[in-house]
Amino acid sequence: MSRIQLAVIILAAIGITPAPKRLISETALQRSAQGSAKSDGENSSSFLIARRGLQDPRFQKTVVLMLPVVDKDVVVGVIVNKPTRITLHVLFPKNSAFKSVTDVAYFGGPVDVKTAGVLFRSSKEFKRAFHLSGDLYVTFDPDLIGKVMKKPKEVSEARLFLGRSQWGPDQLANEMERGSWFGEKEANRVIFRPDTANVWDELIEELDPGNVAQLSSLYSSSAAGI
Repeated sequence: MSRIQLAVIILAAIGITPAPKRLISETALQRSAQGSAKSDGENSSSFLIARRGLQDPRFQKTVVLMLPVVDKDVVVGVIVNKPTRITLHVLFPKNSAFKSVTDVAYFGGPVDVKTAGVLFRSSKEFKRAFHLSGDLYVTFDPDLIGKVMKKPKEVSEARLFLGRSQWGPDQLANEMERGSWFGEKEANRVIFRPDTANVWDELIEELDPGNVAQLSSLYSSSAAGI
């Protein structure tokens, strides 16, 4: 069994269904990264935070980092808070650098779950990577992924993910109008959290504290009627 077959099986085992087709090719992503301009130095990236009522099981309670893909027909992001049970050693059994590594791959989204990408922080600019903000980059280039995951001195943090999230521009606009997502810029702090279990809860309470306020109000009213 290949590592990609194993990855798909494990993703299915945790209830994640791959998207039926790809909207942009892996090669196009790499070309887009090579042609992307360095951002203007902002310290924050753009995120989508799933609202409480979002029903799609692939995106419930997700935090999605949006990518500056140069393609007018597609909007691309990667989920940052959904770890799989696949260790890097299982994915790269022939690479001795991962032999004793217990880090796991993350689920980036339901499109192209066979395709790996890496989010990383680096003091050096890489031509085959998207520059997101500050020292944050992402790459889908296989050669650069291998280099980054070996953690050279200029790379301080790195996280590998499988698959990505994609929408047509109108599709995402419709989902935003239906109230499926919050847009947020101040969430860079959560990307490389060692434990992502509470990342969505933390952000949703900041963006939508209404439920807590309603419960508090209900409790106060009940107490007053005693």
